[in-house]
Amino acid sequence: MREIDREGQLYEKDDLISRVLVDNSARRTRQKKLDIRVVVANPPYSVGQGSQNDNNQNVAYPSLDERIAETYGARSTAVNGRLLYDSYVRAIRWASDRVGESGIVGFVTNAGFIEANTADGLRRCLVDEFTSLYVFHLRGNQRTSGELSRKEGGKVFGSGSRAPVAISILVKNPKTKERGQIFFRDVGDYRSREEKLAAVGGFGSIAGISAEEGWTRITPDEHGDWLKQRDESYGSHVVLGVKGKSNVSLRLFQSFSLGVGTNRDAWAYILHAVDYRERYADNLGKELPRIPRVKAATDFWAFSKAGRALGELHVGYEQVPEYAAMIDAPASPTGAHYRVVKMKFGKGKDKSVVHYNDFITVREIPLEAYDYVVNGSTRSRVAPT
Repeated sequence: MREIDREGQLYEKDDLISRVLVDNSARRTRQKKLDIRVVVANPPYSVGQGSQNDNNQNVAYPSLDERIAETYGARSTAVNGRLLYDSYVRAIRWASDRVGESGIVGFVTNAGFIEANTADGLRRCLVDEFTSLYVFHLRGNQRTSGELSRKEGGKVFGSGSRAPVAISILVKNPKTKERGQIFFRDVGDYRSREEKLAAVGGFGSIAGISAEEGWTRITPDEHGDWLKQRDESYGSHVVLGVKGKSNVSLRLFQSFSLGVGTNRDAWAYILHAVDYRERYADNLGKELPRIPRVKAATDFWAFSKAGRALGELHVGYEQVPEYAAMIDAPASPTGAHYRVVKMKFGKGKDKSVVHYNDFITVREIPLEAYDYVVNGSTRSRVAPT
């Protein structure tokens, strides 16, 4: 990445070296004129580190960031474009410009750009700028939890990274008429780090995956989504609100604002029927909820009452009486008795029993408690007294 970082500085139009060290700038001028057609790297993943006290302070690239703004930013519908200035996104922007109209970019990067809402503009530009895109998604996103985290599998770079990882080979071939051909390979669920690396080594190349007919062709939808594409019928439902000027007249709320910043949005939204959540799961992950129109007033009031009751449970969660489970604990516990290293379920993964530690065990836990899930993790708590 050091070479890319150096090249990135060359990308800038003017700096202290070009103004003061005129002789040294001649080498820089020659390097900028080199006809580079292949860029291969593993750029770092970092965004927003501007302090000298940060472990990996980002270098300022005003000209490069301007290019990101007029391409990835301009093509994005995201409100917060801050993540577009992550180091690896800057590297992609620089590399695409550096190879010009003909060349190859091979990067091992954070895989967030594949699905992130904020990367819709980046994905649109990649499809426009490159003729062929080969993306091997190695997963490993450990910023998830529960079953989703287990599906993501092992971290490709071990304990050094919690981000998902992708290997991308991006090709610009001026002789090819068709542009934006996306060839995608997913490493699969529950794969260990060793299994992922073995898969990469086993295939060895793009041709290795092609020989097994292992690529999936992807056609982006109108939203710039590659994976988890949205159900367009979702747009027929009433939107909660619209930010800024819009010709959408039918909306539930006329005012649109941040409101109270509780960071508990997932708790505040009204949850709909299971079939609604399953059908529109991809939409709900990328857009504000929309309200389906019901056929009868009785259906409306049934949803209304259920939503109000659910909202009261969410808001008053801390005041709900604790379930009277059976607790085995010392008669006069001390502070040491509450020390816990790792809780575990009962024998045979019996979830009605939780061993808090060697001194405290909770029994007769209703299994329905584990159905209470918010943001992918259960909110059931063990609170012995």
